[in-house]
Amino acid sequence: MKNSKWFKQGIIILCFLITVACAGIVSYVLTRKSTLEEIGLVSTNYLTVYEHPVKVDNFVNKYSFFLDDEKAEYLVQLCSDFNVDSDLVVAILMQENPTLKTDAVSGPNANGTADLGLFQLNDRCLFQKDGFLDLFWPKEFPEFEASNWKHNSYIAVRLIEDLTKTFGENAYENIAAAYNCGSGRVFLGQIPVSTSTVYVPSVMNNLAAIKWS
Repeated sequence: MKNSKWFKQGIIILCFLITVACAGIVSYVLTRKSTLEEIGLVSTNYLTVYEHPVKVDNFVNKYSFFLDDEKAEYLVQLCSDFNVDSDLVVAILMQENPTLKTDAVSGPNANGTADLGLFQLNDRCLFQKDGFLDLFWPKEFPEFEASNWKHNSYIAVRLIEDLTKTFGENAYENIAAAYNCGSGRVFLGQIPVSTSTVYVPSVMNNLAAIKWS
């Protein structure tokens, strides 16, 4: 009889623990769902708000000489979200990809790497451990596709955000140089001649034209 009593009590305790565990799981799922929705993720397919058309109130496309409304509005929203100068972003894009080819792949660089997509992101910097994807692409986001211009733009803006924090908001030349050759080279004063004499001046000319337009 005693064994039966303890057995019944054990069953009751086990059921109680299972109930508590299930309640905890349900609570976690609901909280996680709420958190995902708060940061703009669609709970059914985890597509971010950045996958969908962006609507900026009373949007006027100041970059219509180069960008269609969809790309301009998307970039302006991204830059606003991450406190990045959209003029600088567009100036860099004008230099990186003047034809706006979203699936562009550069010829091999001197170090054997290639530059991918709209913003010509370096493939080694993207995919290496602690590279751009590890640093800037949230784990909740869908699988990164370099040829998806919204994915590519998201990483580029986050990178420029990081460079802006590193060098300062008005350090446009250093930011442009670091985007092209890496921040390490800029810090060490080892900027390639092509970066300092061609790339950076071109970006600065683009930037001046945008700001004075």
